[in-house]
Amino acid sequence: MNSAASSPAPITDRPANRMGRIAAILVASALVAAGSAIAATPAYAFAVSITQDGMTFEGDDIDPAAGATVTAYNPTAASGGTDAVIPSSVTISGDTYPVVTIGYAAFRDEGLTSVVIPSSVKVIGNSAFQANFLDSAVIPNSVTSIGDSAFNYNRLTTVTIGNSVETIGDDAFEDNDLETVVIPDSVTTIGEYAFYENSLTSVTLGSSLVTIEESAFEDNLLTSVTFPASISALNASAFRDNASLTDVVFLGAAPTTFAATGVDGSLGGSPSVLVHYGSAFADPAAAAGFTTPTWQGYNAVPNPIVTFDLSGRGVAIAPKEAVFRTAISAPIAPTAAGYTFSGWYTDAALTTLADFSTLITADTALFAGWSAVAATDAEPMLAETGSSAPLLPIGLLSAVLLAAGIALRRRAA
Repeated sequence: MNSAASSPAPITDRPANRMGRIAAILVASALVAAGSAIAATPAYAFAVSITQDGMTFEGDDIDPAAGATVTAYNPTAASGGTDAVIPSSVTISGDTYPVVTIGYAAFRDEGLTSVVIPSSVKVIGNSAFQANFLDSAVIPNSVTSIGDSAFNYNRLTTVTIGNSVETIGDDAFEDNDLETVVIPDSVTTIGEYAFYENSLTSVTLGSSLVTIEESAFEDNLLTSVTFPASISALNASAFRDNASLTDVVFLGAAPTTFAATGVDGSLGGSPSVLVHYGSAFADPAAAAGFTTPTWQGYNAVPNPIVTFDLSGRGVAIAPKEAVFRTAISAPIAPTAAGYTFSGWYTDAALTTLADFSTLITADTALFAGWSAVAATDAEPMLAETGSSAPLLPIGLLSAVLLAAGIALRRRAA
């Protein structure tokens, strides 16, 4: 992992054992970029370009609405130097083009310390900002894809990924100093080595994530990870070399693509990793489901259960399964004849009230507190017999006496 104070080395100075893979990525990226340009340009189209403020833009003279691509940058004092501000549109030959793409290696190895990406941009291409000195990046909500090696070999400590990004390419944020990252719900795929060799202590994975490729989060400082129900492919070494990783939570079914524990295990080779899962996704309840005490060679346990002890009063409340390290909501307050419910307690002696914001990490029993209802409607005693007699409401008693008086007058008449 990098030190935030260190400067990223030029591409040619990268460690030798990684140069082969980097070279292959760069060659492939160039071929893909060239092929895409050829395929996307009809025979009758004419590419036009302009360079302004140190940036070179290219577009199609037939279809300005399709937008322009930033293809190169010259960080001179007149252009903004190492603080690049990309415009949202550019005028080429009298036509206005929205800037929609940051092209292959457009800003690579140019010494950038900051960059502003406009909300017109939809695609950040391969190696677009590779090997600079960026310490932060904000990717707008308009962007749908982040290319291979787009921001690797910088010194990023923070990154904001927009909520329309669907794919994060191979090596996209490799070799930075990120400590936390939030993957938005729009992302479905995270590529190989995407966040390799950072300083991540926290990662939030979005609810649509399907695939995490090989070594995507290798060599970080993660202690826990929660996988969304959507995850189905968790490839080899995805979380290798996170020495402090202890708790892994799956919100859905076991992934169909997964490498068992070991040097290339999806969750690394640490014996301290504990997998938590929902009972609905256990084998045999679910085909190829999770198992206890181990699953795929990792220690594994079902989610904790919260039970409710009513001390024999009221209608029984079904136990609740709590996702590991989350809180549960309080059940509807129970009722019992002759008693008032006074709250839930964490002990049978009813000394400590339960706090429903507490995160549940183990099976938990809660106990209902009750207080007897005070007798407020005591009946009067008859003077001669000592027996109790119900008091009639004053209005009803008056009516009875009036009726009796009327009956007596009629007899007398």
